[in-house]
Amino acid sequence: MESLLTSFDTTTNFWEANPAFLAIKEFKDLYSKDKTKRKATSSKLMWGVALLVDPHESNPLRNTRHGDKLQIIVEDFAHHLNTREHAIYIKLYEELCMTPVQRTILNLGRKLEERDEFLMNTHYNLDNAKELDTLISNTKKLKELYDVLMDELNKEQQGAGQTRGGRTESASEKGDL
Repeated sequence: MESLLTSFDTTTNFWEANPAFLAIKEFKDLYSKDKTKRKATSSKLMWGVALLVDPHESNPLRNTRHGDKLQIIVEDFAHHLNTREHAIYIKLYEELCMTPVQRTILNLGRKLEERDEFLMNTHYNLDNAKELDTLISNTKKLKELYDVLMDELNKEQQGAGQTRGGRTESASEKGDL
């Protein structure tokens, strides 16, 4: 699946760099309601959304924990990004710009982060030792699932240069000529 995002240069205006997003009603409405010069406010918001969820290799925050990533974005970039208030744009971006495997990896990764944090903040005692041991032993299964999904994603991305019937794209089909 090819993403609607054509550029990940956050120094540019999001809408100018990625005009295909304006074909989507919700994004077009966001753009239309923005009265700032060159739609700067909504552009920053959309770059914030992209930085938050897009797994593209050009995303400098792609390997950052979700909570840390959100904090960096709000403090240093898109100050007005609010995940509750802007959930519609985040969800729509995920649906339009990510494959099902990428979305599953994103969601499982977030849950693994929550799980790690929970385990780190929970102290052992006689009342919870058995449950904590079970959680810790099950973590391996979840991480194995994550690895399987990552392998599937790698195969998916390697197949991006394939055409119907398994034929490899020619240089002109790839846009190299």
